[in-house]
Amino acid sequence: MQITQYCDIIDKQLVIRSRVMWKDVNSRWYALIEGAEIKDGVCLCSMTGNGSSPDEALADLARAVGNRRLVFAAADASRREEFNAPELEYGD
Repeated sequence: MQITQYCDIIDKQLVIRSRVMWKDVNSRWYALIEGAEIKDGVCLCSMTGNGSSPDEALADLARAVGNRRLVFAAADASRREEFNAPELEYGD
């Protein structure tokens, strides 16, 4: 499944940004799912995708969050949401 399609289904926003004055050309761009944390055992971790272009950053993010559990608003029991992401990809 495409990461853009998955974010539409769970009604969450993809964010793509460039790093200002970043010397490492291979990670000039980063992408994230706004408000998402990845559940890793009992820990929650933030996750971004990195790349030399916005497309590469989205593809990296898709690999990083695919087949993982996404948690939103973890600290607020009344707003907390959890989703199991399928295998994700970006591009053709």
